[in-house]
Amino acid sequence: LSIYPQSITDDGFAMYSQFLGERALTERGEPRKGVYSSDAVTIPAIRALMIDHLRRMLYDTKLEDTQLLSLVSSLHLVGFSKGGVVLNKLITELSNVPLIQGDVLSNYGDLHLGLHFVDCGLHTAGAYLQDRKVLDACFVPGPRPFLLHSQPLDFEVTVYTTPRQRSDPQRPWLDYERSMMLMHLGVPTVRPPVPTGWRYGAKRGVSVRCMDDVFGPTPFTALEGLRTHMLAIVRLCTYFRALQAISH
Repeated sequence: LSIYPQSITDDGFAMYSQFLGERALTERGEPRKGVYSSDAVTIPAIRALMIDHLRRMLYDTKLEDTQLLSLVSSLHLVGFSKGGVVLNKLITELSNVPLIQGDVLSNYGDLHLGLHFVDCGLHTAGAYLQDRKVLDACFVPGPRPFLLHSQPLDFEVTVYTTPRQRSDPQRPWLDYERSMMLMHLGVPTVRPPVPTGWRYGAKRGVSVRCMDDVFGPTPFTALEGLRTHMLAIVRLCTYFRALQAISH
């Protein structure tokens, strides 16, 4: 599922209030003070979105909501640009959801949950999570409530970047935030040469990969207008490249 904003302000700011709550966002649609609460807002919103999506696909189904959700074995969430705030909020909420302890077995199969950060960035801090306790608590294997009451989650995190966000001289913290999150998830900081591109990491309960400059370095620096348009095209192509990777 691609994550779309609930609304766009007159100034052009995307607002993901349906996933984070209106009070949690600034007037520009960014998390207040770069902080994400663990209040359950995103998980119920994604669950409701999935139910609606499945009922539209199976329009004449008589299945109950739980039966519908049990059909889902793989869920990929794609957050493009500011849409990454939804993924950060989801990780924060999952970190606060206790695992189901004891010998209780799930009645359902594992759910493969893919979180895809596609050239994410904000005008303030908070584009990528920095809290190690949150990251560690989220990516712990074991059954927990998510789409269903009890379901083991198998995590995958993919990060795509372009110079538009990673090399913006006016927002140097973006590359630092991204690098710190990836490093904590086990991804090496040394970038491989293009076209290899991918960097891989793995920690208990999650597999991680990162692609810098999906289409190689962008050499358009002489004419700022041309460079801006080319970066926009590269970002759009990166988004579709992410969707293509998921489909494979």
